[in-house]
Amino acid sequence: MSNKAAEGKKVHYADVGGTIAVSDLSPDGLHPTAEGYAKLGDAWFEALLDRDSLISIENLTGSAYADQLMGNAGANSINGGSGDDLIDGGAGNDTLTGGAGVDRFILRSGQGSDTITDFQDGQDLLALGGGLTFEQLTLTQGSGQTLITRTDTNEVLAALMGIQVSAIGASDFTAV
Repeated sequence: MSNKAAEGKKVHYADVGGTIAVSDLSPDGLHPTAEGYAKLGDAWFEALLDRDSLISIENLTGSAYADQLMGNAGANSINGGSGDDLIDGGAGNDTLTGGAGVDRFILRSGQGSDTITDFQDGQDLLALGGGLTFEQLTLTQGSGQTLITRTDTNEVLAALMGIQVSAIGASDFTAV
């Protein structure tokens, strides 16, 4: 780390719950002591457990916590795990599974058609992005699925597997 300090690089220990003290740094002020490293490790671990944000990952499984999972332009397979997750497949035709918890699946025009495998009516939400509104959508019954289509372009935004169209309404949607 001292070579990075010589290059003018700085490491800031901010907002780690007050666990890092001056006594946790070596006399040169550049290196944590052994106890300081342990405290930093604990702080990082707690920060990761608080909320994970994973972006541009093609195939991803979240944790038991409130994750923000975002894919890329590929055909992603994203599973939220057991937390209350925000899942965005990004562009491409993605397979999205919320897992346990209250999940939000982001839908946008021009981002491909997503297959949502385990939407729970009355629990999960479909989050509309890019100015999209519920009034711009058509819901139709497919073979074992509900299709969500943009009315003016016939673009299929998502398929909700195992969901009857009669179970889905405006209360299942929210804005991002």
